[in-house]
Amino acid sequence: MAQSDPRVILLDCDMRRPRLHHVFNFEREKGISSYLVGSNSLEEVILRTQLDNLHVIPCGPIPPNPAEILGSNKMRQLLDRLRQDYSRIVIDTPPLTAVTDSVVLAPHTDGVLLVIRAGETPRPLIQNALGQLHSVKAPILGAVLNGVNTGRYGSYYYQYYYYYYGEDGDRKKKETRRRKAQASPY
Repeated sequence: MAQSDPRVILLDCDMRRPRLHHVFNFEREKGISSYLVGSNSLEEVILRTQLDNLHVIPCGPIPPNPAEILGSNKMRQLLDRLRQDYSRIVIDTPPLTAVTDSVVLAPHTDGVLLVIRAGETPRPLIQNALGQLHSVKAPILGAVLNGVNTGRYGSYYYQYYYYYYGEDGDRKKKETRRRKAQASPY
């Protein structure tokens, strides 16, 4: 995204388990939290990356009241200001159903992507998260499914669906041939 868009900024708003400072090898001494409480200016907390058009604002020191400062007027003003300077603002937040931080921020964004871990996130938890987003009228863009085990299916899975959708008439004959060929030790 940072290579195709003119200017992108990543905000680490996971003030309970921040990670972006590790990803980009930044210190966590200043960031969104220190800006929101008035310890640093915006210019001091926006950090450059190796990509010219990608900037990051790390979390900063972990505050005692994350939901309160993320729901503040100053946070809304920060988002408005960043919208003037950046074409994309990507906000990393804690899990939606764990704490209220994400729900507080969601209505002030242009859209929410729900991140779901394949095979681990229970369906009722996803439904609960969607309900919370709907209750605050957050614009839901879609979902990202991460942790998918692509090796689980391999080429056989792909070929099976290719035959299933692509060659209906011969499907059984080709599937049988493929299974026999894969079962053979030679």
